[in-house]
Amino acid sequence: MSKDEFVAWWLETEFGRKKQLHWSGNRTAACWQHFDQVANAKTGKPGAKCRQCHKVLDHPANGRYGTTALHRHLAGPTCRKSTRQKTNIKGLLINAEHKLLKLLSPSRLPFRFIEHAEFRDVIAYARLAPTQPQIPSAKTMRSRLRGYVQEQQQSILKQLPPGHWEYREILLGFQPLSGSHTGVNLSEVVLKLLQQHKITDRVLAVTTDNASNNKTMTSSIQESLQSLELNNATPKNEHAEMNWSEDRVRSLRVRQQKREIIDTLNKVRNLAIYINASPQRRESFCNLQTEEPKLVPIQDVRTRWNSTFLMLRRAKRLQSTFDEFCSQYDQDHFALNQEEWRQIEYLLWITQPFFKFTSLLSKTKDVSIHLIFSIYNKLFAHLEKSKNAQSASKTQSPMVAISELEMECQQETSQPLLSGQYDELKEYLETGTVRTPTAVFWKDHQRQFPALANLARDVLSIPATGAGVERPVQLCPGCLSLPSRFTKPINNSRSYDVYVYITI
Repeated sequence: MSKDEFVAWWLETEFGRKKQLHWSGNRTAACWQHFDQVANAKTGKPGAKCRQCHKVLDHPANGRYGTTALHRHLAGPTCRKSTRQKTNIKGLLINAEHKLLKLLSPSRLPFRFIEHAEFRDVIAYARLAPTQPQIPSAKTMRSRLRGYVQEQQQSILKQLPPGHWEYREILLGFQPLSGSHTGVNLSEVVLKLLQQHKITDRVLAVTTDNASNNKTMTSSIQESLQSLELNNATPKNEHAEMNWSEDRVRSLRVRQQKREIIDTLNKVRNLAIYINASPQRRESFCNLQTEEPKLVPIQDVRTRWNSTFLMLRRAKRLQSTFDEFCSQYDQDHFALNQEEWRQIEYLLWITQPFFKFTSLLSKTKDVSIHLIFSIYNKLFAHLEKSKNAQSASKTQSPMVAISELEMECQQETSQPLLSGQYDELKEYLETGTVRTPTAVFWKDHQRQFPALANLARDVLSIPATGAGVERPVQLCPGCLSLPSRFTKPINNSRSYDVYVYITI
């Protein structure tokens, strides 16, 4: 049937006599490539027949929404299901890979993101949806995440039994700090967070680094808790205890600061800065190396753990390249003689145990406070031993001394008890040494030693390091706001992020 014959027939139908419709074969919308214009054989009601699934829809001219229904039908699961076998599967896979690349590159996501199980679950759930899912906005997701985290935090804090033995680290706060970065401001944020979660009466200890404002923060929190008459869980001494004895660290530091060693350190630091400050100098330094991988000096950063050891270790590894660079490019003031290289070996000997123990403590996600005392004793003994090491023979290999410290942390032998002490403690000290994880031992013996087990559970909940705070920052760098990553003053104020962990 030709178009003219079709129109003439339609005008004689019931629907054609009631309503006038302009039939056209030149529809401009792209969706018309998949539809044919048809009419009901009895009533003459116009429609649009899908060429893929043969479903008849209302004609756009018969409604008020244009071709929206046609587009929705093409994108719907019914029509897609009928055309699945006809689609070019290989072409779709290639296009999907291109889409993933466009997602990863501008978003600065790691390539391993596409292997994440949760990402694949999202794709699977999207395929099960009857219609195309609506992607929420960033503001909506931020609000959902905040509510979900708060709900989970409260649920965990309420459901944990008082005598549980499972070590957990819970991130309670990711709080911005405006204004000066003082201990008083820090304490206000932390105290407000503790009050928000109603755990001010459960504070046992605070683990921080050795920054001076953290000491002020700890003292301020203690005073605030005492003013709230909640000091039953705080230390009974007048001053909050810090993990590091600052006086002892300071005295040890003074003993090590010999003038010639300081000059050697400054040479290595300044040479690393000089080379890394220019791309041309970095390239020249790498060209002097004949073996792969070609490395550049590591700079010593005050706020980075073990950076001095890493700088010296890299310098010792590249000793010949350092000497050749200073010789060829007239940097004699950076050149190190044999005595100064021996001093670097001596410094590596001193700092290597600190690097080893810090790395081990940072990796663990289990209880670690019980290892601190043994580690401190070994480190202090090592420092005392190292005082006379520099004057030893130059033929002595520092690696021999380093190997003496490569052993597991062992418990110290107990001292004899005084008469009249608690029988439970005496009974425990008289038992033999058991090779079992500390938390497991106290959990299995809490009936035999109830008081000591309660004490051990509280003490073992104290984290030995602040590595747990760093993990979410490394895993989710995109969650940080700009002021937290760039501390450039804005309107004479700075904004920082405060991470508060509770271990239970």
